Amino acid sequence: MKKLLQFIKENKALTTILCIATILRFYKINFQSLWLDEIYTMNITNPENSFGSIITEVNNREGFPYLYFLFLKVLHTVFGYSPIVTRGFSALLGVLSIYAINKLGEKIYNKEAGLFAALLLAFSEYAIYISQDARPYTLYLFFIIVSYIGLIDFIKNPSKQNAIKYGLYVGLLLNSSFFGPINVFAQIMTIAIVSFNRTLSEIIEVIKKLIISGSIALLFFIPNIYKLTTIMGFKSNWIPAPTNESLSLILKEFLGNSEITLFLFSVVFIYFMISFFSGKEEYSNTEKLTNKEFPFILILTWIAVFIIVVFLKSYLDTSLYISRYFTSIIPAIFLIFGIAIANIKSNSIKNTFLVSICIFMFLNLTVVKGHYRWFFKTQFRDASQLIIDNNKNNEPVFTSLKYWFDYYLKDKFNTVEKPDLETVINEMMADSTKVKPFWYTDAHGKPFKLSDKAQQFVDSKFYIDESFDGCDAWTRHFILEKNAISKLDLNQFKPLKTNNGDLTKVWIEVFEQNSTYYKISGWGFIENIDSKDNKISIVLVNDSNGIVIKCQQFPRTDVTKAENSNINYDNSGFISNIHIEKLQKGEYKVAVLIENKKEVKKGLYLSDKKIIIN
Repeated sequence: MKKLLQFIKENKALTTILCIATILRFYKINFQSLWLDEIYTMNITNPENSFGSIITEVNNREGFPYLYFLFLKVLHTVFGYSPIVTRGFSALLGVLSIYAINKLGEKIYNKEAGLFAALLLAFSEYAIYISQDARPYTLYLFFIIVSYIGLIDFIKNPSKQNAIKYGLYVGLLLNSSFFGPINVFAQIMTIAIVSFNRTLSEIIEVIKKLIISGSIALLFFIPNIYKLTTIMGFKSNWIPAPTNESLSLILKEFLGNSEITLFLFSVVFIYFMISFFSGKEEYSNTEKLTNKEFPFILILTWIAVFIIVVFLKSYLDTSLYISRYFTSIIPAIFLIFGIAIANIKSNSIKNTFLVSICIFMFLNLTVVKGHYRWFFKTQFRDASQLIIDNNKNNEPVFTSLKYWFDYYLKDKFNTVEKPDLETVINEMMADSTKVKPFWYTDAHGKPFKLSDKAQQFVDSKFYIDESFDGCDAWTRHFILEKNAISKLDLNQFKPLKTNNGDLTKVWIEVFEQNSTYYKISGWGFIENIDSKDNKISIVLVNDSNGIVIKCQQFPRTDVTKAENSNINYDNSGFISNIHIEKLQKGEYKVAVLIENKKEVKKGLYLSDKKIIIN
């Protein structure tokens, strides 16, 4: 405890940065649903799986070494099998990366450069994203920084002790990502360039020590050799082919895709280049290199070697041009900015510039991108939750993504894998005994879509009474038409007026008739209560018993915004197709019934719309 208090006292700025980084990475860590690859992670690292089965699963499904998944197996066994534990591990590694880059910046340039690089990485939108992601990218980020710390210590003092430490760090790097060998090659290039200034005897001694480092690293990596050979032969077909803009788009993503921050970072980068190619050179404590030469050589080889290898692989073989594969160059990028800002002579300009960048990075993250407010990961959890909450009759659940949805549903329902909704409907059209209520849920770029023939069959046999449309995921509950229509005793509301029962607010936006049905859609809610548990129905009024027709509900976030209150009215959209042939002759007034059993509220809105059946 005393050591911790002493550290805080001596490193107030770094402690503040680490606190900020911790808040940004742990805040609302479970707000987003697990997406496709995160569910892979959870399924593989289930504590019920043996270490052997985890290795088999990684071999069959994953593109990473085993270390990350074995770590999680242990963590899930000790702390519980939960997305919070998994993402918490990523967030912790994200915070440790901030501490590590501070040390790295201090070693290659000065203390200020390390602090500034740490501060920028703390606010980095991409770094925050991977720190809240149940994937191995922050493990890779942390070990790439640590390996470069070991590299610098070895270059400055190629002792046996530093060689052993460097070998351990490289071994961990190689066990965190199969891109690690590219990073190690870049580090060897750095050692080679630096060694040009050494004597032959010194170079021989360095090589001897490197053999020690290499032997240790290879020993660490041997368990992954089989997996590496399978990865080398893998041909991806889902990553787009590289274009002339691919690299710049990835760089923009790393810097937040904000025009303001991109402009500020561009100014810093230009200043970095000017300051390193001009002015008086001072010698550092690195062997026979100036204070400018060493960081420039290290960072240039770090970035250039990685990009060149990935460039050649992407154009000559399989494309690797997606941002998360470039994670290892992020520390180098922020070290450039940290060093550049540290070189600004005026403290007032330096601090103003740094604070401005951080403010705009924070605003871009929270306000423009709505990182903590909006869903941007595939909503497997939310699409499943609708089924969990409402499938009281244990009706069949169909999906094309059984492996993924089973993470949320397997302990509750027996999901059935089907290629798509069209297949389910075609089977019912071919066999009438299969025409029964069911659920269908899908995600990951598979929209709710039917052919005209299948849609006509659905319209004639089913009503959709429960639905969810979220980020890259959806769910529908198909009930038989006879179960969608019921009676409502209107005496409880008489004498009927516009608003009956609890006060509602309703707007019918679409009221259209074609040859076979009326289409009715709009929005509505009971005032002053959260709409989450609201159920909306259309009521056709022509006597004391109204005809209740269930509606398909869908989110209307615009309604909440328009109301400008602290109450959530998102679950307020409704749509229903009312088939004319199912109604007897007469005149029907159209009403909207909104019920909330949880709050014991019920309101009936009587509109001026009418349906006339001759």
